[in-house]
Amino acid sequence: MATVSPFISALGENAIWRSRVLGARNAITNWPIETYVESDIKIRMDEISTREHDTAGGRVTEKRAKLFTLADVRAMDQIVYHNETWEVESNPTPIYLLNNIAFYRVIVIAVIGMLTYWGFEYMVLGFVGFDIPFERSIYPI
Repeated sequence: MATVSPFISALGENAIWRSRVLGARNAITNWPIETYVESDIKIRMDEISTREHDTAGGRVTEKRAKLFTLADVRAMDQIVYHNETWEVESNPTPIYLLNNIAFYRVIVIAVIGMLTYWGFEYMVLGFVGFDIPFERSIYPI
């Protein structure tokens, strides 16, 4: 490794890398089951922007950051940093130094305030021909 890797290893902060693994397909939906494998990594993160916008599910805050790491993270992996879960937006850009990969640069996103499961039922019930039973939500949109 080039001279930048000791810099990230020594001065980087600890984070948890949750590498996404797709498993067997769900019998009802035919979607692959997502699981995550956790490991500790060193990173350097620089926040790029924060913005708020209104969605059908409520007000959402979206934070973007540049992440520098030696780990070969991939799109849709997660990084847990200072108790916030960040999702990797796209595959990393390798940064070369003297014909060697020195580190990877990645854009990550943290979305705060987004609704997850309980609004899904009401979207699905509007489709014709859906005969899959869904659990009723007590929080209608």
